[in-house]
Amino acid sequence: MPIFTKKNIHLLYVISIIFLVIISIVWLIGNSLFTEEQSFEARLFQDIIIVGSIALATVFLFYLSILYKPATSVGKVWLLLALGALGWTIGELIFSYYELFTDVEPFPSIADFFYLIAYIPLSMALILQMVHMDITLAKKEKIVIAIVYALICVFVIVTVIVIPIQQASPIPQSEVFAYFVGALYPILDLILILCVFVVFAKIRHGKVNTAWILLLIGILITTIADILFNWVETLNVPEQLFYPYDLLFIISYVFILNSAWTMIYLMKQAFQKT
Repeated sequence: MPIFTKKNIHLLYVISIIFLVIISIVWLIGNSLFTEEQSFEARLFQDIIIVGSIALATVFLFYLSILYKPATSVGKVWLLLALGALGWTIGELIFSYYELFTDVEPFPSIADFFYLIAYIPLSMALILQMVHMDITLAKKEKIVIAIVYALICVFVIVTVIVIPIQQASPIPQSEVFAYFVGALYPILDLILILCVFVVFAKIRHGKVNTAWILLLIGILITTIADILFNWVETLNVPEQLFYPYDLLFIISYVFILNSAWTMIYLMKQAFQKT
């Protein structure tokens, strides 16, 4: 029996919503569920959810690239997205290992190399998708994209650079590199956001919209999570068991996972029609 039927894809959406609601509640009351002595158990629980979410998304993105065949242009797009998600998965695994089982500071660390290098295939995938879509945007659409993107850029620059520098100034010499690495994430997210905006605008009339809407939301949420992480690391926010940015990363990974599910369903529907 096919897994990705119309009924089952709706069921997967419902399961995802229920999962996110439960996880959000756990994050809201997490500091009262676990004591300071149970910090390892609390962190282990969070890391399993975080790594599991992006790892599952990676598996389905690779599966999607196989369905499209990696040799095709569309297959390359999803293969590159899968490689980007794999980079994030490896980064999350290394970060979790350092955090749980060693005294090594997980940020900045080698985990950041895999987090950051993942932006290369992710950006390539979205740029490749734009190039292969022979659709010209109307002038009005270009203006809307430019305005929205400019507002997002201003927001990111202010929240990532201006406010943290004002609040933490002078930044200790030992923290400069960490601040630089932390600021890279939301800045690189801006490249992904612009690409997804353009791709979404070009395919706005097709059913595939749903998959790209989910992907866009996932990337937007990732940007917000990166900004919050940067604040916490730069401003030396008091330690707590459950940080909001971890919840946002989980939500973004679930949206990316649902984007892959949706695209698999749409592709299988297209195969059936042909």
